[in-house]
Amino acid sequence: MSIKKNIEVLVIVDDVADQLFISRFLTEYETGFVLVDSEDEALNALKIYQFRLIFLNTELGGGDGYAVANRLRFKHKLVTPIVAITRDAISETKEKCFIAGMNACITYPIDKIAFVGVLTQFLELGYPEIVIKEIDQSFSTINLSYLKELSLGDRNYEREMAEKFIHHVNTDLELLKQYLHEENHLLFNKTLHHLRSTLYIMGLDIQVEIILQYLCQKDLSWQEASLKLSELNHICEAAKMEVIKFLWNLKVAGF
Repeated sequence: MSIKKNIEVLVIVDDVADQLFISRFLTEYETGFVLVDSEDEALNALKIYQFRLIFLNTELGGGDGYAVANRLRFKHKLVTPIVAITRDAISETKEKCFIAGMNACITYPIDKIAFVGVLTQFLELGYPEIVIKEIDQSFSTINLSYLKELSLGDRNYEREMAEKFIHHVNTDLELLKQYLHEENHLLFNKTLHHLRSTLYIMGLDIQVEIILQYLCQKDLSWQEASLKLSELNHICEAAKMEVIKFLWNLKVAGF
């Protein structure tokens, strides 16, 4: 672990050349930082310092950066802004970063203007001083009315259900693809039933019911099922991004 004074930024990068490059940028702009090369070191640093910004290489540990971001955000309840550093095109990476719980991304080779823009954007914002009592619950894909009825105003319950939604949707969609490929109709329909319950909690019943009924047909061809599953996946991805935004709002508000 490498540490510079006036700590504000945590850099989680395991490539030595990239570490040196980022260190020069941060030093040039007199920004204190802690430099680590693993998730374990990052967690140790987070116990000591209250960072205002985190840079995370998406290729950490051979490509585990997205999973690390997801654990930091949802397992360890971290509210600190996380910026991905990636070698992939922004158009291909932005949605994946957002789903993993990251706030922005920049690409290698790192452009100085883009890097300074990130520092300015996040370090000037800092942490919210006022707890937000009213949480924004209006979204274009999900409808939180049913969740609000279930929670009776319990924000911690809403947070727990939102986190479970992301986990279950990710798991069920992967299983559906597997069972479709294996032509395992029994497990496919069982997983579809479980996914229906998960989606309904987030108010997606109107959007997905026709697709789910279509997928339950016994005489459905593999090609037809693949197309409908792709359509379902598209809706779920949009829903996950909004649920992540909802979770972020809850965390900012102190829940």
